Formats: sequence, C-alpha cells, structure tokens
Amino acid sequence: MEEDLSLFSIDFDDANVIFDITDASTIVTSIYDLLPEDDNRQILTCFKEHFLQGRRLDSLDEEHFLTGGDGQVSDLIVNRSEHLLSDTLIAFSRWDYNPRLPIRVKFIGEFSEDFGGPRREFLDLAVTEAMERFFVDGAPKPGSLPNGVFRSIGILLAQTIIQGGPNPKLSAETVYNLATEECDGNAAMEELVSGFKMCGLIQLIAARPSIRYLLMGNTTNLTVAKFWSIVTIKFTDENKARERQVIRMFNMYMQNVCNKPREVGTRVLTMGSILRFFTGVSSIPLTGFSPKPSIEFIREADYLPQSTTCLNLLKLPLWNNTVNQMTPFAAMDHAFSTTAFGNP
Repeated sequence: MEEDLSLFSIDFDDANVIFDITDASTIVTSIYDLLPEDDNRQILTCFKEHFLQGRRLDSLDEEHFLTGGDGQVSDLIVNRSEHLLSDTLIAFSRWDYNPRLPIRVKFIGEFSEDFGGPRREFLDLAVTEAMERFFVDGAPKPGSLPNGVFRSIGILLAQTIIQGGPNPKLSAETVYNLATEECDGNAAMEELVSGFKMCGLIQLIAARPSIRYLLMGNTTNLTVAKFWSIVTIKFTDENKARERQVIRMFNMYMQNVCNKPREVGTRVLTMGSILRFFTGVSSIPLTGFSPKPSIEFIREADYLPQSTTCLNLLKLPLWNNTVNQMTPFAAMDHAFSTTAFGNP
C-alpha cells in the first residue's frame, strides 16, 4: 500500500548537522583547477572522486568483493516492498547524515552484503518512485508538500547522480532553476535546491555550467547495440563454440524485447529489466559502471540465468542447443522478471 506522505513532515536540525552546504562549497572550490573543462562525464567523475570519503564506492574485482572493503559508510536499512521512499527521505533528514559517505543498503529480511549492487538497486527503486509520485515530466508537481520532503528528495536525486544510480531525467526548466537558484517562491524548488547544494552539485554546476546538460531527461532508451557497447563477454577456450550459441540466443531474446516488451504475468520486461537483473539499475549511470558489466557462463544444470550485482556480472547457462528455443526464452523471462536481482 502506498504511503501518503502528506501525513507527515520532515524537520531538519540545521543547527547540529555534521555536514552542511558550506562544507560542500569548500570542496568544490578546492578542486576547481582539477575539474576538466569540456568533458561532462569526466567533470562529474572528478567531483565524485574528491567528494566521497570512506569505503570505496564499488567493488574493484571479485577479490575485492569477496574480502570486503574498509572505510566508513552511511547505513540505510529499508523494506523493499513497504515505505521504502518515506523511510529513505526521513533517513536523509537526520542530523548525523553525511552525504560524503557511500550508502550501504540493507533490505530487511534479505541476505546480502552491499558492495555496490544493493545500493544501485535501492537507488533505482527509490528514484523511480520519487519521480512518479512527485514529478510531472521531470518537474516538481504543482502544489505544496510537507515541510522538508523536497529537500530530502533533492539529496536522493543528487546521490543517485554521485553514487551510480539512474539518471533522474529532470526537465530542462528544473535543471535551469537548479543552476540559477531561481525558484520564484516555489517552496518545492527551494527545498530541491537545498538538497542538491548539500551534495555539492549546485556548486559544481556553477564551476562547470556545461554539466547541467547531463541532468536533463533527454537520454535515449537502452538498445541492444548500446548494451553490447558496455558489456564484455568472457569466453572460455574449452566451450567457446557452445558459449557463442548461447550469446546468439541471448541476443535474439534482447532483439525480441526491443521489438515488443515481453509480458510475464503482471510484469512487462524491457531492456532495462535485463540490465537491472545483473547491475541493480535499469539505465546506465551518468558516470558509467564500475566494474565494467560482463557475461560469464555456468553449467547446464543451472538452468536459470544468475547474477552478481556488485560485480555487474551476468551468468548465462550453457543451454543444450538441441532444446526448443522458447525454453531458454522462458528461463530468461522468469529470471529477468524477478524483483530481487541475482546474488547481490
């Protein structure tokens, strides 16, 4: 059941916060000369590398994933199915919330360690819900909201940009208002600006105005060609011929999805569903993936595709090439329509 956020307000204790807008401004000023001039993604990457503290944001490789990583994090414990957004907005309003720390997500009742995958999955879920409930065509919905709600939403949208979540796809007008801080008495925009400033993005736009174009919603849908441009296939010498057949079948499946989204029960599968299954996020983050998404192969007995979202790793079974083509399609339908993605 969707929670009515009009029933509560969010109070910020600005007098006792451990990190404030002045701190974010100081960081941007200190790295001004290090920021590239005309490569927007590199500008954002450079800012992210200097803004974030604590544990490394993403797993470097399988060894790093298995051994874990040292450093501080900002723990966020949420229920996947109920009140995810409201609990998130309240967490971002706490006096001790530090936007410079990587978010470490724990989904209540699920066994997982967050080294990137659960965080991306959480951001995908929370941002999607926030944009659907509080925005129209990338702009805040008209009308008032409880005090503080849009400031927390601003922090959420800023963190999805910094910490590898989906592009919030804001309207050109909203991005312009963020960049210029021209709110014209619009309380929601004023709070949104405040949230973005907490995370240093308004200050970054002032330093490098061109990055505002990254925040607009003019990104294209994920295509099969774009998918293959970001994914590496890890063939083996002993099974390369069979693995190529599996990749051909998987490619045919994606072409099918692109031509017409597949309906599985009450769910509609898109290319975003496939990407989300093994990365946790349904669109390519503004600064790309780390590590680079890849595909490996597993024994035939494991008939369903599997994934390790912290490593952006998709594992495809070596389906017997004598079986009917629709059987592997059904296996992929089942896997890619799940709500918990692989082994995070």
